[in-house]
Amino acid sequence: MTRQDATSGAPDGHAPATRSRQAAWALTLDISLRGRVRTYDRPLPDGTWANSTRDTPAGPDAPDAPWAVYLGDGTGYQLACFDFDAHDGSDGARRQADEDATACARILETHGIPSLVCESGPTGGRHVWASTLDTIEAGDMKAIAIGMRAMCPSLDITPLCNPRTGCARPPYAPHRLGGASRPIRGSIDAIDTPVAGEDEWLALMDDLATPDTRRTHDHVVERGIAHDAQAMPCLPGTRRGLPHASRILLDQPVGPGTDASRVLRAILIGAAASHWQWPDVLALLDQARPGMTHALTRRATPQGPREPRPATGPHSPGMVLAREWRSAVAWVAGHATHSTGDDPEWRERAARTTDTVRRALDRLARTPDTRATPSDTRVLKALCLLALRAARDTIEADVRRLGLMTGLSIWTVSHSLHRLERQGLVRLARKADGPRANTWQVLPGTPTDACIRANPNTSGHTPRVEHALLTLRDTLTDTLTAWLDAAGHDACRRQGLGIREGNRIADRYAHTPGETRTTARLDRLARALGTLGIRARQAVQYATDRLLWHWYLRELEWMRAPRGRKPRRTRAQGTPTGRMPRTTRHRIDWARALRAVQGTR
Repeated sequence: MTRQDATSGAPDGHAPATRSRQAAWALTLDISLRGRVRTYDRPLPDGTWANSTRDTPAGPDAPDAPWAVYLGDGTGYQLACFDFDAHDGSDGARRQADEDATACARILETHGIPSLVCESGPTGGRHVWASTLDTIEAGDMKAIAIGMRAMCPSLDITPLCNPRTGCARPPYAPHRLGGASRPIRGSIDAIDTPVAGEDEWLALMDDLATPDTRRTHDHVVERGIAHDAQAMPCLPGTRRGLPHASRILLDQPVGPGTDASRVLRAILIGAAASHWQWPDVLALLDQARPGMTHALTRRATPQGPREPRPATGPHSPGMVLAREWRSAVAWVAGHATHSTGDDPEWRERAARTTDTVRRALDRLARTPDTRATPSDTRVLKALCLLALRAARDTIEADVRRLGLMTGLSIWTVSHSLHRLERQGLVRLARKADGPRANTWQVLPGTPTDACIRANPNTSGHTPRVEHALLTLRDTLTDTLTAWLDAAGHDACRRQGLGIREGNRIADRYAHTPGETRTTARLDRLARALGTLGIRARQAVQYATDRLLWHWYLRELEWMRAPRGRKPRRTRAQGTPTGRMPRTTRHRIDWARALRAVQGTR
């Protein structure tokens, strides 16, 4: 399935806020399991659509109406969309949906299931998308949905309870009330390139069904949480000072229009991440610091003035602060520290990777005797972008994924990788094995003066240099994303303007604001050249190849298992159930297998 890459300005490599309707439809075709979608069928005079849908064949062009994609094949699920509703669109409902979606994504990631969080539309709801290599039986997915709702109350489990009708609007798809689904956290790979199988999903189901699992999204399991002398939770480690942002919030007066509870939560999350204990936090309350306003006061009416809290009881300052502290400690324990950039190890790794990427790109551009072709430039930039997003210089990347990112064929990508390897710009760190693709390492070349390491065991980055490199990481990620979006466009392919001219256009467009305008210009150019749609067709072909390969690996696993201990036949995502077809000589009939896979898409 195709990789829809992020664009400039999206945090943490997140997908862009907007896409053309046809680009959104191309992604839909890529992940569609049946070749059919649900479309809204009753337009209203105000330009919106009534909440009424029908089953519609998925053609090459995007429908005029908003649409939703089926999550299953009618008997089981290969896609999962956890739909968190903000029913009335109020600030409280929106906040609840966002918090529940964040918790759901974290629970999935804890079990090895990547996810993508989308703002579903103008009402503030959230969609958390995930996928699976194997078909998840309907009863199992329903149990997962019920268990997740026990922790995340805003979850609507309806789409995950009926594999025949369950559907959801995919990323970038338009909303019936206006706007579109907008990815805000995670990666399109979560639905584009599934890595979790039946084992991970069943482990998730078992954990959600465990009776002693705490039913709150802030804290599922208490791994890594200690308790101080007052039996209050804390994170073990050396106490540090509050982060800069928390210190500012702590002493900044809370104005009438400020949400005091969010200010307090941000302060406490910073304190928990800095390994503070309950007495340290309680001292802030005793000092009556401005950031403690929510714990010290409350509003008698929603718009009324704040008044002191009662001295005793569940709404007293100490009880309120204790509840908020437990929640903050659990949240920090349940979330990857590198997501906030507070993990020194992650910061060092990200800075080191940025240094490597910068030197590799400089070396490609400045070395007089380089033999890199225009296609080599595209492939190296794609590897560098993946390295920046992963915050490591060694990344797993197959030729189909790189081909879709760069607008090149898999054969061109393969030749470019070998040329880059011969030039010492990349290194094959691990060969492909089964479902795992080749792992490539970006090589830095000669260090820049600012980043020479003090010795082999330390990076030598001063705090100032590290901060500069992390800032450069964001800039490089945005620039490379925009560059590859333009270079990989249908207009910039060999059949269109050519690779070299396409790179020149990408150089010009990489710093052009407004992705929608840039895409529209390139779409018009591709239409005039007769190349519009090549990338979408290429994505369909690569997705079919990938599904056929997964089916073969499952078949191979089954054939190699000892007689009498054969595993239960599972279904690779999007492939027919059961064994692969055979010829009259009992060999795999690849032509029939290919037609069977194509028939399920």
